[in-house]
Amino acid sequence: MLYARTVNFDFTHFDDDAIILAQSDALTHAPDFEKIFTTDAFGGEENPYYRPLQTLSFNLSGWISGEISPIAMHSVQVLLFIGVVLGLFAVLLCLGIIPLWAFILSCIYAAHPLFVSSVTWLPARGDLLMSLAGIWSFYFFIQFCHSRKMWHLILCSLIYTFALFSKETTAFLPFAFLLYYLLLSPIKTLSVKEGM
Repeated sequence: MLYARTVNFDFTHFDDDAIILAQSDALTHAPDFEKIFTTDAFGGEENPYYRPLQTLSFNLSGWISGEISPIAMHSVQVLLFIGVVLGLFAVLLCLGIIPLWAFILSCIYAAHPLFVSSVTWLPARGDLLMSLAGIWSFYFFIQFCHSRKMWHLILCSLIYTFALFSKETTAFLPFAFLLYYLLLSPIKTLSVKEGM
């Protein structure tokens, strides 16, 4: 509810004009995966920002709605942020935080003004996608550390790959995995249980 009014926001013309509006023809048609995965966030080859899942998400929003609609784009931003907050809640529960405190901490995160620009500024889609995939990847890593089930590790790796394709700063996440494994993991062996 906190971010519901943002769905009526317009484009800011601060990078969203170059990332979304300048590519409106391509973003309202079926995804061209070759172009999406071989160009940068601005649709060219000169920029170091390689964020194909960000571009794909803009493309899917435009293709499904049939136009470059700020309402559709901002609605996706809000839904992604909800997924991030739910992921944080799940991770806090996995870390042994009691449900009430996990809920309170998740609400503080959701309402903190630091994250307003991530939800309201459309070019921050990469940050939201990275956060969403990163938090759920970490969740499945924690699950793997407790259960040693291969499917948890596979999901962790797959979702981490999505995070890497969302924003390049995700490269730090394996260090968080390592810290968790060394400091908090209940089982310190690298074995995997038989079966899935």
